[in-house]
Amino acid sequence: MTASSCKSPRSLPNCTWTVQARIGCSEISTRTERINAKLKIYLAAPLFTQSERIWNKLLAEHLTSIIPNASVILPQVRALNYIDGAKVDFAGIVHDCIENLEQVDIIVAVLDGSDADSGTCWECGYSYAKRKTVIAVRTDVRGSEDEGLNAMLRRTVEQVIYYPATNEDIAGLAQEISCALLKVQQRQSDPFAETN
Repeated sequence: MTASSCKSPRSLPNCTWTVQARIGCSEISTRTERINAKLKIYLAAPLFTQSERIWNKLLAEHLTSIIPNASVILPQVRALNYIDGAKVDFAGIVHDCIENLEQVDIIVAVLDGSDADSGTCWECGYSYAKRKTVIAVRTDVRGSEDEGLNAMLRRTVEQVIYYPATNEDIAGLAQEISCALLKVQQRQSDPFAETN
């Protein structure tokens, strides 16, 4: 199914991207899908260690490589505007995160850890309350109560992409996320469309 226009008020803006990945269990071939304008993605993720920051940046780069018209908001980059040496404007950081959550089309939330990052969890809850679509990503191989996550998270996100850390292919993960975004877009533009 090719979605050629978005009619739902919650639909993702239109852009064009090529996806070669899996939707559910069935393979789809490389194809161009249309979404009407520039897609804004908020990447909610832990960002306090060097490895987390590098991984977030790589994931954002891969997403914009697959979805050329997308922009990915990285809170870790935006927060630099509120840090001056040892002085941190926490109120400014919080305000900026909320403002960006309000302006984006979709949230991709990394929910790794034995207990997902508290800031990321808050961003998920806020987004849910604002009726924003949240796609969760879990690479952590440790389980939790409800399909690997806290039930409050698992039951309020649109979809959870499980991509075990033993698979270190970040480009493959970005493709899986792109397919999830495509499925959301198709469902929002045509709620009766079959997306597997």
